[in-house]
Amino acid sequence: MRARGGWAVAAIAVLGACGDGVEPTGVTNSGTLILRAEVDGWALPGTVFDVVGPSGALSLTASSEGVATREAVVPGDYTITIQRTDADARFEGGPAQARVRADVVDDTIVIEGVFDPGEFRQVVVGNAVICALNERKNPYCWGLGEAGELGTGQIRRSGVPVRARAPEPLRQLAAGSLHMCGLGESGATYCWGLNANGRLGVGVDGTEQPIIALPTPVVGGLVFTQIVAGGGFACGLQVGSGRPWCWGVGVDGQLGDGSQIGVASSPVAVDTNERFVELSIAETWAGPRAVAARTDDGRVFIWGASPAENASWLAFSGLTPVEVPLPSPALAATSLCALLDASVVCWPDLMGDIPAEVLDVLLPTAQSGIREYDTAPLDRAFFEGGLHCRPMPPGYDCTESWAFPLPYLDFDGETVVQAAGFGRGGCVVTDLGRVWCWSGDFFIPRLSAGPGFG
Repeated sequence: MRARGGWAVAAIAVLGACGDGVEPTGVTNSGTLILRAEVDGWALPGTVFDVVGPSGALSLTASSEGVATREAVVPGDYTITIQRTDADARFEGGPAQARVRADVVDDTIVIEGVFDPGEFRQVVVGNAVICALNERKNPYCWGLGEAGELGTGQIRRSGVPVRARAPEPLRQLAAGSLHMCGLGESGATYCWGLNANGRLGVGVDGTEQPIIALPTPVVGGLVFTQIVAGGGFACGLQVGSGRPWCWGVGVDGQLGDGSQIGVASSPVAVDTNERFVELSIAETWAGPRAVAARTDDGRVFIWGASPAENASWLAFSGLTPVEVPLPSPALAATSLCALLDASVVCWPDLMGDIPAEVLDVLLPTAQSGIREYDTAPLDRAFFEGGLHCRPMPPGYDCTESWAFPLPYLDFDGETVVQAAGFGRGGCVVTDLGRVWCWSGDFFIPRLSAGPGFG
């Protein structure tokens, strides 16, 4: 038996099993009730079912596997209501009706529907997939997903946001080129997608498990306050010590441990005695292969290198953290630039100086290799997301990673609260909890997720 409803999200399987004994009258007096709430093939753990029938009023709770079982129930007709389930799940229609019969092994009712993610709070952009964290700390992803970056357990594409199957609520997301990571409320980190060079940090490299399509715990039991992800690696900032740990490809010094090893499939400690409060990886067209770390007193350290063969594009990078000679303490930093009190200083790449038209005025400083920009109206949310934009009401005048001037962007008059870019594309989250995205070929922001999408 199958019931369909526009908003129903659960699939409830009710199985009637034969009892062990039969009364002399021939009436079976025992059966087993098995319930399963399911969304898009995903069983929902913790779902509470209210059941009313011949055995009276029952309350069943789904296990971590998403299944609730009650043995020794009286066969007959039961009314089943989902009392509590995943906060994003939406149901429509009345209670499900089911019959437990001794002579039927499988009697199934399916109620179909959708997730309703509501408003979003953070967005990250990978090479082919975008992920966003909603107000209830649940991750949703959309895009190509051919390396498992959607986090659904399947290799699939999706033009609309689908729920990644994180084991717990997440407080932060980080995007690499073909992999994603999420920081759980517990401080544990989960990664999914392409596992080349051990970039998922799950203890095995890509030769053993090339793709892991479900969020999987990073090994080592480390608890982090923040995570970041680069082209083929990721890092976390440890609780208490403020020490970064990194995993993945290390041939350009991205791991910060003083070596240029090829692969680290589990976290390794960055070689430093500094205590950091913030990590950042700039989302750049040349490939994010360096990490910035900021101390509580505003000093900035860089490690890693660029794709350049003969020298570093960053001038201050290396195999272990190297301090950047800033003219004053930084309020925030990426691996290309630092936000000061009333300006931004940047260390340009070897492809050439940053064009003056990016932010109108180019003011060289005394430090060799550093350029300072007058950026009083800089939007910090854009800076921290790897994009650099001036608010020009009702829109924004933006530059991606201090390399490409972007055209004027308008997000339907909404205020940007967080942004992320990759290459010449990007996404923003607005004050209405909506996600707008654009590509480098078409600089026209389009609503991609959140209230009003779809």
